[in-house]
Amino acid sequence: MRLTDTGAPFKRLNRKSLPLLFTGLAIIFSLPVAWAQTGGVRGTIKADDNSALSFATIFVKQLGTGTTANEDGFYELQLKPGRYDLTFQHLGRKTEVRVIEVTNDFVELNIRLEEQNIVLETITINANDEDPAYTIMRKAIAKANYHRNILDSYSARVYIKGAGKLKDYPWLAKKQLEKEGIEKGRVYISESVSDIKFTRPNKFEEKVISIRSDGKDNNTSPNPYIFGSFYEPEVAETVSPLSPKAFSYYRFEYLGTFKDRDYDVSRIKVIPRSKGDNVVDGTIYIVEDSWSIHSMDIHTTKLGIDVFMQMMCAPIEDKAWLPVSHKFKIDGKVFGFEFEYNYLASVSNYQITVNPALYVENMDVIDEKKEKELAKEIEKKQQEVRKKKQDTETSRLKERLAAGEEITRKELKTIVRDYEKEERKLAKQPEVISENIFKVDSGAYKKDSAYWASIRPIPLTREEVKGYEKADSLAERERAEEAGDTVRQS
Repeated sequence: MRLTDTGAPFKRLNRKSLPLLFTGLAIIFSLPVAWAQTGGVRGTIKADDNSALSFATIFVKQLGTGTTANEDGFYELQLKPGRYDLTFQHLGRKTEVRVIEVTNDFVELNIRLEEQNIVLETITINANDEDPAYTIMRKAIAKANYHRNILDSYSARVYIKGAGKLKDYPWLAKKQLEKEGIEKGRVYISESVSDIKFTRPNKFEEKVISIRSDGKDNNTSPNPYIFGSFYEPEVAETVSPLSPKAFSYYRFEYLGTFKDRDYDVSRIKVIPRSKGDNVVDGTIYIVEDSWSIHSMDIHTTKLGIDVFMQMMCAPIEDKAWLPVSHKFKIDGKVFGFEFEYNYLASVSNYQITVNPALYVENMDVIDEKKEKELAKEIEKKQQEVRKKKQDTETSRLKERLAAGEEITRKELKTIVRDYEKEERKLAKQPEVISENIFKVDSGAYKKDSAYWASIRPIPLTREEVKGYEKADSLAERERAEEAGDTVRQS
């Protein structure tokens, strides 16, 4: 399962493009939810001490829709009349599920999320024992390729908002920045909405519905992370913790397990073996038994620029864990230019089609290195089966997979690898590495503030409202100056 990879962020960053960098963190590729109804749910999400939980995630089970609270912990969802299950999540906090009835008016629902109770496994550590994180990660890595292939297709709508500012700059650049209309400390905002569709194995379609931006794109947005997949070996030229070669790049440490609804989730610390631009550090959360990504809180660097990322996933139709929200903080100092930019992405309206050839509701993956006796027992049983049956190894493995039997990591790798090989042989057309179709609606740049107020799933903060007011004021002044020039020329 992957959205797409639109190229590495900061790839074109150089001295020439730096004067435009701070307006250039705008988002051109993106995507949320638009309802014409006036009803829904709104409120604030707070911690035990009554402080706002910034950027908490809200997910509507019936709609496959997610959104994010703003910096003040305020959220608002426009919903058709009906009954909904709402899930409220924040990293480090207990998940809350509430059932609400929506009519034609807004329901006020304020949420308080308690600290998560983390339980450590009871283990006896000997000289030869390894951290339990390694068993968890071996299973998650073994299933990564499976997770990439269990959906034949999916579609969604994504909304991305960026807000950033130039904090400092060298005095030599002052005239150039003034020419570009860039002011120190001013908040620059961008928003976009797109509909996307992915068809396995490699076709990605995106139609940009609307864009609102007071900046320029210099290929510096975090889109490669948002539209990429950490089930891939690399994301935006960064080695994923679920890459087959992850153990060469990372060490892992078990930080405990907690309960999220009916799921057991393990916290795993990711530690680079050597620091650099192509690795991450932080925490990855793995859903036990399914060995899917539950969430991530990681950091990486690109050309000396820090990229902090938080991602929350949700079980779509209880079949696949997919991202429903992203939060990014990008800051750094390059050639005397100091800047900070924040992005929020909200994915909604998921529609998925399961791959019937691979999807299995329950699969118990065995780690041969840790569960040696059980692995030997499974191998012994399979040797007996081989004596009685003459069908292929892959056929036997598929039968066991369909029956929900225990399977080793090596066997799972064989199944998915052979499945991909057979699929390539059956393809009528030559294999294409990727097929990306990108369109922009003719009215994408023409939406007014009323439209954005109705479609925006993440409420603006006071600072962001002021940023738009400043941009609108400057735009009005430019229009007046242009009109004056036209009168004088006539």
